Amino acid sequence: FSYVFFQTVGMLGLNVAAAHFVPKFLAEGRKERASGAAKTVLVRSSSNAVLGLMYFLSAPILSLVLTKSSLYADLFRATSLMVFSVSFSTIMDGLLQGVKEFYWLALLRLLGQVARILIYLEMLFAGYGPISVVVGWVIFSVCISLSSLPPILRNISLRERRYSFRPITRLKPLHCREDLSRLHL
Repeated sequence: FSYVFFQTVGMLGLNVAAAHFVPKFLAEGRKERASGAAKTVLVRSSSNAVLGLMYFLSAPILSLVLTKSSLYADLFRATSLMVFSVSFSTIMDGLLQGVKEFYWLALLRLLGQVARILIYLEMLFAGYGPISVVVGWVIFSVCISLSSLPPILRNISLRERRYSFRPITRLKPLHCREDLSRLHL
């Protein structure tokens, strides 16, 4: 629950905004606006780093409250890396969809999932326990994010001025419901 909450707050529709505004402007022939929208989404996604830090700092408290033990504080600290990396890779997925690089999206997802599972299993059998899952997800997310950049930058430039965040905030409430429904409150 705690991880999903922090990740959801970090994204809140930015991945959907990327997949909505970038292709809209590209279809209209306004590449500079598409680039500006992508840049705005990426800059706004930096809030995930702040949320990851908050999660890291609150790890001992989360461990005590959620597990009634401080033994899991290190696992919660490691999970803070997932808050940032998985949220950011999901936003990069939205940008790949936005620039219509579906082949790259599918290829990266497939290869990334295979690598994630292999890393997870190798660490699990080596005796690392639950931290194996976290490490697998973090490596997967970082690789997906970095590998997404070349196909994204082939289609848009991040040197353009940022796009106004106001239209993005109007779109976000429509898609935040889906993100918030994952919390099962």
